[in-house]
Amino acid sequence: MTEEMKILITRRNYLKNQTKKTEELRKKTAALLEKSRRKRNTIRGIKIMLYTILGVLGTYISFCLGWVCFG
Repeated sequence: MTEEMKILITRRNYLKNQTKKTEELRKKTAALLEKSRRKRNTIRGIKIMLYTILGVLGTYISFCLGWVCFG
């Protein structure tokens, strides 16, 4: 085996390793992005629920106060 062949094989193996590492990093990044997206959506859902409950309570309290004051 000549010196050039050894260099080419070494380079090919290095590139394979780099590709594998890049792919693993891409998968980890995608998993983290998915996790943060889910967390944001959960927080958004909780906020919508709270605002809805506050709106219903506000309407109910207004109705009761109107009934008591102007009943």
